Amino acid sequence: MELHELELFKRQGSGQAVFMISRFQHEDGLVPAVFQALAWEAEVFWYKMQSCSPLDWNVLAQGVAGCAKHYKLPQISLISFDGLVDLLLEISLLDHKLLRRAAVIEPEAACTKSLLHRIRCPVLIITTSQSSEAQETEAQFLAQAVPTAWHVMATGDEQQASDCMLDALRRFLKVPAKCPQRRRMLNA
Repeated sequence: MELHELELFKRQGSGQAVFMISRFQHEDGLVPAVFQALAWEAEVFWYKMQSCSPLDWNVLAQGVAGCAKHYKLPQISLISFDGLVDLLLEISLLDHKLLRRAAVIEPEAACTKSLLHRIRCPVLIITTSQSSEAQETEAQFLAQAVPTAWHVMATGDEQQASDCMLDALRRFLKVPAKCPQRRRMLNA
């Protein structure tokens, strides 16, 4: 299903619904590896999107909500591979019950920082040793501003960082969404 600049690229697996959102340039590397690995444990929807301006976040959030409604999914977990913090915020403001949990990999600066406290689902923020200083700073800011956020640094060479990131995502998707989030360890 295509809605509001979102194109369903692949769908695979069964279980809890996980929406992966990436920009069109991700054809190989980490994104397909995460898709394949998580498809063994969940029903994964890999959506690709065009680059968009800050004015399009609400339209994209409506698109994500529309896709979930189309597949009759009351809740989804969201994984953003391009640090789309503003999209996460817009979905939270549009329908706070839709997001079960969310992961943001190498976050970009959020345009509406004053509303970040409105994100109520558990959020995993992942940076790598290849993350820019701005992304690392934004990740630290988000970990403080979002009441339910955890920050994980995936270190090592590209393969080690990829394995660490995938391990963190797997553990995060198993954490109960309604448990107390603040100061809870991801490896618990």
